[in-house]
Amino acid sequence: MLDKNATGLAAIGFEQTHRDGGPMGVIAVCGRYDLDLNGTLALSPNQELVLADRYEDDPQKAPLLRPADLIPFKPNADVTVLMRTYPRKRDVKTGWKTGVKVGNHGYVVDVTGLRTWSWSGEAWQLGDPITLDSTLVDYRVAASNLVTGAPPAETVPDNPLGIANLDERFLDREKIYSHPMLFSEDDSGDRAKMGVAHEVAGFAPIPPFWRVRQQYAGTYDKDWLETRHPRLPEDFDYAFYQSANPRMIQTGYLKGDEQVFLAAALAGGKNLTFNLPGIQPVAHYQWIDGREVFVRLNCDGVHIDVREEPFTVDITWRAWLPICPQFFKIDLSVGTIGEARKYPASTLHGLEDLETPETATVSDKQQETGGAP
Repeated sequence: MLDKNATGLAAIGFEQTHRDGGPMGVIAVCGRYDLDLNGTLALSPNQELVLADRYEDDPQKAPLLRPADLIPFKPNADVTVLMRTYPRKRDVKTGWKTGVKVGNHGYVVDVTGLRTWSWSGEAWQLGDPITLDSTLVDYRVAASNLVTGAPPAETVPDNPLGIANLDERFLDREKIYSHPMLFSEDDSGDRAKMGVAHEVAGFAPIPPFWRVRQQYAGTYDKDWLETRHPRLPEDFDYAFYQSANPRMIQTGYLKGDEQVFLAAALAGGKNLTFNLPGIQPVAHYQWIDGREVFVRLNCDGVHIDVREEPFTVDITWRAWLPICPQFFKIDLSVGTIGEARKYPASTLHGLEDLETPETATVSDKQQETGGAP
């Protein structure tokens, strides 16, 4: 499917069936960049696609480190970050804030030292934070909606790796219990009380079997098995493929030249700032009967790893068109964002209609016939 790739980036073309029926000709591109402490990006000599989700260890016990690139469509852009955060010297004991901002979209997390609950006299007491020099911004130290000692929940958990909630009915007064260290800045739940629910706090990618993604997976019941299998359920939502924390999902797609700001990501509580590279891949779809369409790929993901040097930034772009037996191949090129604006981009149901007067409009008929004239 993918023939010529003149981008210098990793790319793959593949076919998948759309939820609403019909084959999709998908092109996925991933560009890896090396990032230094001064915020300079350089194209990495090691370009690769991630074909399956990568976990630190057992997916049920360890975090997702890198979501797969082999997916057909995202309705919005994901920003995911693996990072260690550091306090300024004056914040070591009191806790500090860390955050991620891409363009105008930001998300801030409060970090505290490790605190524990213990039985004291006639009540459970929350201890003072233990001083930290740094911590990973990791879902394992954020709040979970599971309850320590309680019977297994029938619902899909929000964060099965996190620090479980506490209910006095299930606690052993001889034991000490951990308290979460990460909280979304505007989480309104009382952080000093037991039994208070907190949202999933963090910047890392979220696995597909956590509730925040599972809620979009659709209904796989007897009716689906008998009437639609192997197609996706009618109520499948492509938001299932969004792997970022909901707070980190950008509305629509990134331009690809935004400024990225990582707060307290370097030793001493220093910030790290850089700009995305400002390039735009374009796919040239071709049919054996002479039809052709140029498509601007959607910049639908930025994955940053600044836990330790060398730092890396992975950027993903994606497009698809309806294809048919006459479909031939895709050639891939890359240019500037401005150069690519004249081409349409993929939407959930095909190609967008270009609204600017200097560009051509793709008609509904073109979408029905594979997106080509």
